[in-house]
Amino acid sequence: MKITKITVDILMLILVALSLIRQRGDPTFHIVVGSIFAVLFITHFILNAKTFISMSKKLGKLKTSMKLQYGVDVVLLLIWSIVVITGIIIALNMSIDSSIRGISRFHGVLGRVGCGFILIHIIQHIKQIKSYFKVKKHAK
Repeated sequence: MKITKITVDILMLILVALSLIRQRGDPTFHIVVGSIFAVLFITHFILNAKTFISMSKKLGKLKTSMKLQYGVDVVLLLIWSIVVITGIIIALNMSIDSSIRGISRFHGVLGRVGCGFILIHIIQHIKQIKSYFKVKKHAK
């Protein structure tokens, strides 16, 4: 399960980076990348739902650092849920260009804010991330 979670996290990070690539005129690349991200986002939530619910139940007993991590997790969940939903609305209404311009800007700004929160999230988990990739030294 740990490998699956790490793989989903890495793929989501790659897709977020790819989604920032803007191609004038043809939004197909962004829509495809965003669609794959949406599937991985839902998968990520399902894989981590048990931990999230557990933290929610014992929020009052958590250390301050864990409360901050939980807070960032909640913000990430909200931001990326809105980004995914607005992305779907935009993709389904591409032919009605002028009526979705505001939603499109909101989607873009919120996506960039979400990238900032991903960076905060990564920094919060840096020790855990390093331990995933740490090679155990053999005693001589």
